[in-house]
Amino acid sequence: MSLAKTTFRRVSLLLSLVPAACSSGSAGAGPGSDAGGPRGDAGRDAPALDAPASTTYPAFTPAVPQLVLGSPQGVVLATPQVRPVHFAGDTAAAHLDGVLSQWFASSMWATQTAEYGIGPATLATPVMLSEQPPATTSDPDIATWLQGKLDGTHPEFGGVDTATLQSEMFVIFYPPTSTVTYPGVGALCPDIGAYHLETVVGSAHVAYVVIQTCEGESQPTIDYREEYEVLATVGAPWPNSLPGYVSFDADHLAWNVLAGDDELSGGALCYFEEFGDGGTPLTSYAPVWSNAAMRAYHDPCVPTAATGSYFSSVPVMDDDVTTEFGTTKGIRVPVGGSVTVDVQLLSDGPTSGPWTVDASVLTATGKAQDAVSFAIDPATGKNGDTLHMTVTVKDAGVVPFVVTSTLGSRQTQWAGIVAQ
Repeated sequence: MSLAKTTFRRVSLLLSLVPAACSSGSAGAGPGSDAGGPRGDAGRDAPALDAPASTTYPAFTPAVPQLVLGSPQGVVLATPQVRPVHFAGDTAAAHLDGVLSQWFASSMWATQTAEYGIGPATLATPVMLSEQPPATTSDPDIATWLQGKLDGTHPEFGGVDTATLQSEMFVIFYPPTSTVTYPGVGALCPDIGAYHLETVVGSAHVAYVVIQTCEGESQPTIDYREEYEVLATVGAPWPNSLPGYVSFDADHLAWNVLAGDDELSGGALCYFEEFGDGGTPLTSYAPVWSNAAMRAYHDPCVPTAATGSYFSSVPVMDDDVTTEFGTTKGIRVPVGGSVTVDVQLLSDGPTSGPWTVDASVLTATGKAQDAVSFAIDPATGKNGDTLHMTVTVKDAGVVPFVVTSTLGSRQTQWAGIVAQ
């Protein structure tokens, strides 16, 4: 399930990391985890900032985050049939349907989805309802309403056999005049904007998307929301029963917190690149998180709005730490203690100069910013440099953090976890 804000900063309902026991040994035990001790090569001299960057791109090849299926039986929509549903008076219907039609016919669709086993998408005949949109509705009401439309007495909704329904995605549009709510979250406007879920009709799982136009929004923003939710849904059409691509791999669970929405759309990771500091999308299509691009140490958001070489700063995290959602890689530090780890700088090509590096707590899980402090020495570098990051823990528990690299107006991020 995804819940998209109008700014596309995602609301994550299930991704809080909580304190848990260490996977082995006593707190702070494990290779290189003595309080105040160096980790890896952190005892080496700092790199000379006037030394040339390595011409091996990337200079380091660390393990990278990869989106994975949420269960061994997790599914995608391999041959998606996308059917828009418009209420009476939707003056943007033709435009919204045209956005999808153009996208599905372009080479970009295959570029974005083929690596996940998703084939060509088809725009099914849109449903143009004669009924007016409801003044108020909620997700349970919408699911019940859709089930009623798929009872076999509404031919405009297409076939209702199991095979047909399980290849379809219904995209239901609501105008600003409706109040659409999601249980536990509230009204979609002005903050949420859209979500996708599944319902069951007979023996068929049915994927559906709810998209609301919020008052005052630009058409490009609405178009982006439509594409964003379609990508999320083809990768995880039945998120409750057979979750598809809804999580990063076990060694990179911290990226679930960083992304905020760990689906093909890339959540906040690709949103920041796509929108920058403005409110208008910067690329022709909403980007997808690409595992293949990340494995090649390229920008994982495809297409990307960024220019120049991709660069990042990767902390060395060799410890096993335990979270509510399983064991992952992180940095083990005893409460009141410190450790120093290497931060490896890499890029996929030449950059215009060195980039600055800092680290901070990801407060989305409720942890205070001062729960862990980070000191990076030096605070700038380039491809091939190894910086040294001293991590000092004030509060016990599992604390997700992010290392941010900044070069000019561009930023990239790398997520990690600190625990005892």
